[in-house]
Amino acid sequence: MNYNNETDVRIAPDTVREQLATILNSESFVRPRRMQRFLEFIVDETLAGRADQIGEYSIGLTVFDRGTDFEPALDPIVRNDARRLRLKLSEYYGLSHSTADQVVIEIPKGGYVPVFTPVRSSKSRRLAVLPFEVEQRLPLVLYHFEELSYEEIAQQLDVSLAKVKTDIFRARAALAKVLAERGVTAATSLGAP
Repeated sequence: MNYNNETDVRIAPDTVREQLATILNSESFVRPRRMQRFLEFIVDETLAGRADQIGEYSIGLTVFDRGTDFEPALDPIVRNDARRLRLKLSEYYGLSHSTADQVVIEIPKGGYVPVFTPVRSSKSRRLAVLPFEVEQRLPLVLYHFEELSYEEIAQQLDVSLAKVKTDIFRARAALAKVLAERGVTAATSLGAP
């Protein structure tokens, strides 16, 4: 079983592999084969007990087919694609309406080792986000869960800063309404910008 230090929960490797397969077969991951290889590699290495060996160099060699002369300090491909992979995972969980999801696979900023969290631990945040339009949902997920700044979101989505702020404001209002309908107060979890 895989131990998640953040949630003190043990998750069976087969459950993580099933979730990985679901993600890789989703619309978010069908086309970018490199993203699939990246996610497969870091999940497989973690499940095999080799999380301590996951780094820019090993990812560059294995996923991006760089040679042994690969220098991560000079070639940002791993860092850049890790950011894209985080966005793809946020997109998947932000857009997924699947009740089959059992595990949330996340890659915390500052590293490449994935964290596996049972859906029951993060289900309320995922379900509450689902009723939004995609253009509001993704900026909200990127801001609150990926902790990107408004400027970073605008750059990633290729939209204006004003649009990002407006979409997040509208998404927060919609989220507050959804949570209120479910009897949850949103004021503590949705701080103003």
